[in-house]
Amino acid sequence: MARPQKWKRVHSLPPHAAFVPSDRAGSLAVVMTVDEYETIRLIDYEGLTQEECAGMMQVARASVQSIYARARRKLSVCLVQGKELKIEGGAFLLEEQPEPSAQMPESDVSAVPCGKTVRIAVPVDASRTSVAASFARSDGFLVVEGGVRTFHGNPLSSHPDAAGMIVAEFLIKLGVSVVLTVRCGVNVGQLLDQAGVAIFKVVGSSVDENLLAWEQGRLSILSDFRQGPAEGDSGDRSL
Repeated sequence: MARPQKWKRVHSLPPHAAFVPSDRAGSLAVVMTVDEYETIRLIDYEGLTQEECAGMMQVARASVQSIYARARRKLSVCLVQGKELKIEGGAFLLEEQPEPSAQMPESDVSAVPCGKTVRIAVPVDASRTSVAASFARSDGFLVVEGGVRTFHGNPLSSHPDAAGMIVAEFLIKLGVSVVLTVRCGVNVGQLLDQAGVAIFKVVGSSVDENLLAWEQGRLSILSDFRQGPAEGDSGDRSL
């Protein structure tokens, strides 16, 4: 049974949807969702506390804490690395929009006029319902956006050499902004982080349950990156 989407209330759409460094036009963009932008507006610009922000957005404080952390991280990447910032997507509702029916299936969520959703990638095993134990050696990746799920096979799943970096670059080219995984190598983590991709540590093996946990702000940012003896600039064999 499909679970209802968890919407975040925002006051209005951002007046400016993109920021580009004058000397870095055409650089790889970091995508900030509208709900992430809203936490920056309320907490940093309006001066609200995280608890007050949660009340305004009608979500739990833990959710705001997670969303805000992602937004601040993306801002820091743009400022330090001179990357373009785009603001789009996210599971949000404008103040004047009614709450969708709780019975609305996930596949119909994108019909609600509330913007695009975040593109999430999950490494999966052959069943495509369980999170793979390995990032680079997964059977493939389930890419989820707006209730639509697309499977991308991993041709490097049995590659004898380091494949993590190649797989990470593939996900970046797909426009993924969030990765849910069991573990991740140091080099892969740095590459994804530099591209503005947030990496979250899954809890359990169910794809559906972890997608819901991420939406509700119950997943933590992955911090225990693996450092293997064979990990080098060309890839990561510790995955």
